[in-house]
Amino acid sequence: MPGFRGDERTRLPDPAPYTLTDADAREAARRGVVVVTTLGGAGELDPAGPDSLTRRALDALHRRNLATLRRAGVRLALGSDSYSDDSRAEARYLRTLGVFSDTALLQLWSRDTPRAIFPGRAVGRLESGDEASFLVLDCNPLVRFTCTDSIRLRVKDGLLLPAPR
Repeated sequence: MPGFRGDERTRLPDPAPYTLTDADAREAARRGVVVVTTLGGAGELDPAGPDSLTRRALDALHRRNLATLRRAGVRLALGSDSYSDDSRAEARYLRTLGVFSDTALLQLWSRDTPRAIFPGRAVGRLESGDEASFLVLDCNPLVRFTCTDSIRLRVKDGLLLPAPR
């Protein structure tokens, strides 16, 4: 995603070079491009701290680019730019932007992303014949999004795995 971190100093003096146009988005959709968000690093900037101006500029850029991609029908996948972490921080940051409803964000995270990563596999659904890989949560994330942090059980390829600590 353009401008995921701003410039080489993690600043955003001018968002123009990172702003997607409608033509860019239409071309990406026409080509079947999947855009992986990788925006969560901006969520590490305190919106009320010394980097608040940068955070607000990044948030505005990310809102605009995500809305442009969605309008054009570009496939999105939720991803982290941190190799040592999962995508929870990414989902939390995207939620702060208000571009997606909680339901849409959960679908992006649990359905669209696995299908983009594994296009030849029957993942991201709970239907007959699909791979039995899923999480069991303590509560309903459609009611309370933070339930995504309450993993009770993990099932991978039909095998029960221990819940993460």
